[in-house]
Amino acid sequence: MRARYLVAIVIILLGVGVKPTSFVAWTSEAAARSRTAAGADVALADRLVTPAGEPRRTPAHIPSGDHALNSLVATYIAWIVAQTGLLAPDHPPIHFVTSTELATRHGSPEHSRLELQALYSRSEGSIYLPQQWLPDDLRQKSALLHELVHHVQRFNNIELPCIAAHERQAYDLQIKWLREQGVDDPYDLMKTNGLGIYMASVCRDGS
Repeated sequence: MRARYLVAIVIILLGVGVKPTSFVAWTSEAAARSRTAAGADVALADRLVTPAGEPRRTPAHIPSGDHALNSLVATYIAWIVAQTGLLAPDHPPIHFVTSTELATRHGSPEHSRLELQALYSRSEGSIYLPQQWLPDDLRQKSALLHELVHHVQRFNNIELPCIAAHERQAYDLQIKWLREQGVDDPYDLMKTNGLGIYMASVCRDGS
């Protein structure tokens, strides 16, 4: 049944000429990412609807003295380097921001009611996380690892045919890391599937 569903989606896309970015907008189970004019990578479908009336904290930058987060980032970077053989970069600045700011940085203010899981700014070399990011949540931790893959790629000047092509390695490592944590079905936890990852990493005109 699932295979037939995926095939049907592909047929619909080819038949009506819908752009992949449109597919992402109306398929909540597909994890898709895009490069904005500001050079940011953001998980479009890895999102949680913001509960009405939820209090917001002031946007905050993770201080250098936050040993717990620094230790987590160091562990993730070391793991990524061990998997790829790439050089280890310095830790990127990590900012906690509102869902509105995440959406604005992504270039999609109309999505301000949605919490994007994470965003990496290539131009800044910084990671942005939602204020509701939970350090003990495997899905959210894997989103941080995903963005750290982009940070490692940037530091090593990895050149691929298009920006979107960098997503394949990031998703592959995210899935591998989740499996090492004992997750039987990383795709289900990430709310995506093989088609969604393909759509996120395929090169398109202007990508």
